[in-house]
Amino acid sequence: MKLDNMKRKKLRSRGGFTLTEMLCALIVCLLVCAVITTTLQLSSKFLLSGSRDSEAQILCATLATAVKDELRYAEDVVSDASGQVISFFSHHHGEGYRFQSDAAGHLVLVKINGLAEESHPLVGESAYVLDLKAEIEVLHSDMFQVSLRVLDPDGNALAQQDFAVAPLND
Repeated sequence: MKLDNMKRKKLRSRGGFTLTEMLCALIVCLLVCAVITTTLQLSSKFLLSGSRDSEAQILCATLATAVKDELRYAEDVVSDASGQVISFFSHHHGEGYRFQSDAAGHLVLVKINGLAEESHPLVGESAYVLDLKAEIEVLHSDMFQVSLRVLDPDGNALAQQDFAVAPLND
């Protein structure tokens, strides 16, 4: 008999959570999830930005070393009236080469043979991570004056090196 009375009391009791309490708890959980999601998105954005800047500095230094190595031994330099290098003899590749960015924004040595273009990359394709691109300008008088820039996909400069190279074979 006591058991039946206890069951009846439990069935009649109104204990538990009300609808308002459940909705409040749900709203608090949603707000916490929104804050966590926003924080994770911002931190990943800053991480990508920092990685892109670091990779741009590394790529710029690597390209500068490759350009210096080519220009140090360059011979038979042909420049236009403004000093812009049109072509030079490369000890690695031969006569009539110049630096240029290809369609992907990678720095290459280019030789034009009639209608065909022959190109040689300065560094491997894997060096251009995170869609980085490179631009170069090479001027020549007594020395080579080089301006090298690494750009993000939007064309903003992330790294730049301006340097001079004295050719050894003058």
